Amino acid sequence: MKNKKLKLFFLSLGAISATICHGQEMRLIPVSRIDSLFQKAVEMNIFSGNVLVVHNKGVVYEKSFGKADYEKNIPNTAETKFQLASITKDFTRVMILQLAEQHKISLAGTIGQYLPGFSEEVSKVTVGQLLDFSSGLGDYHTSSAFQQMDGKPLVIRDLLPVIREEKLQFEPGTRVLYSNSGYVVLGAIIEKVTGKNYYENLKELILSPLNMNNTAINGYIPSLPGIATGYMTNQIGPLLDNSRFHLAGGGDGGIYTTTHDLLAFITSLFYDNRLLSDSSKLIFVSGKMSPGKFTSWAEFRNTGRYSPAGGAPGVSTLYTVNMKTQNIAIILSNYDEGTAEEIGIRLSAILNDKPLIPLHQPASKYLYQIIKTKGGNYFRENYRKEVENAGMNPDDDMVLLNVGNKLSEEKDYDNAIDLYTIYTQEFPRIIIAWNELGELYLEKGDKQNAGKCFSAALRLSPDNRRAKKGLENSK
Repeated sequence: MKNKKLKLFFLSLGAISATICHGQEMRLIPVSRIDSLFQKAVEMNIFSGNVLVVHNKGVVYEKSFGKADYEKNIPNTAETKFQLASITKDFTRVMILQLAEQHKISLAGTIGQYLPGFSEEVSKVTVGQLLDFSSGLGDYHTSSAFQQMDGKPLVIRDLLPVIREEKLQFEPGTRVLYSNSGYVVLGAIIEKVTGKNYYENLKELILSPLNMNNTAINGYIPSLPGIATGYMTNQIGPLLDNSRFHLAGGGDGGIYTTTHDLLAFITSLFYDNRLLSDSSKLIFVSGKMSPGKFTSWAEFRNTGRYSPAGGAPGVSTLYTVNMKTQNIAIILSNYDEGTAEEIGIRLSAILNDKPLIPLHQPASKYLYQIIKTKGGNYFRENYRKEVENAGMNPDDDMVLLNVGNKLSEEKDYDNAIDLYTIYTQEFPRIIIAWNELGELYLEKGDKQNAGKCFSAALRLSPDNRRAKKGLENSK
């Protein structure tokens, strides 16, 4: 009852700050600054979604912004369910570690021990290497086979044939590379050793024990009501939904949930042992991609921080856990990827009494203005500097695609060629970039360079129909 009263007080319009006793420490939670941050983001039309901030297990700020469906004028509420994108990987990690505790999976076991059909080199990859992103597998999203799949909801059995065609990008265990493919394989291993599909395992091992009744995953069951539609806000132009993109349920992404269901998962993961033992939780937070290295769970419990994010077209999610300050923050957005991370950086600054970096427009809109005002030559020569100025994730190629689409739509072919030239240099394995650049050269009558681009696309995907047609037109 006490927390409920606190929540009502902190969310009142007159609330300026909240003083909460944590042991012998009195902490001031600047609720008004938090609210101002989100109100500003909404005014700039760069945030739509739900936010939940917890201190010492008590809710100190909770609010919904924007709409779950802008066409139907349905507002976001506390019950709205948001796609989690890559935060789904945390659920997969937990289930793998649970099954390891039950001796159904060995972290030292190999893919070949659990799943057939992989090459000899991939079959030797261990479960532990998949778990900590050192397997050498990459991202099935970049393959033409995935890009050409029809619009049905995709699940693990649909994605495995695509991943079986992948080659390792390095010797397993020698490097670290973020891998969506690796987590689909982990999901497949979960299904294989249990004889149940991913959702059945998710429900049995996590959702039911924690009473997470508003959580499910794409493809495995009919959608629960109240899921927010995702919107492509990094693009230049009218607001578009993300319906043309696959939101697969493959162990790497696809879970959708509410802020309170996600809070139940986070709270149990970090504050009790219903999901994992302390030794397994230490493995969970100590992967090769984790910034901190801890020798014991007790050490993490006192000083650790954990902050995963998820992103997909029209989806942006983040949660942060600070064990020292006892703060948990959850940001779930149905605006484009990067939204939650950008705002989360500033929310963290507020919670830790640090200087606040002003919010800025989405990276695609910023880069579009740069290339339109300063020209393609400047853009090519100063791309990396301007990416930093834009606050853009350097691994997010969708920003360049958004800008390129707008330039092509305007028939600004010279600037578009300059942009796609950078695109193919920075992301040489993205087939659509080569095809777009080839078609731009055709528009300019440059068949020689067009042919080179379509040939590059065909080297990546010999069956790519668009590249075959473009190469034929380049002769």
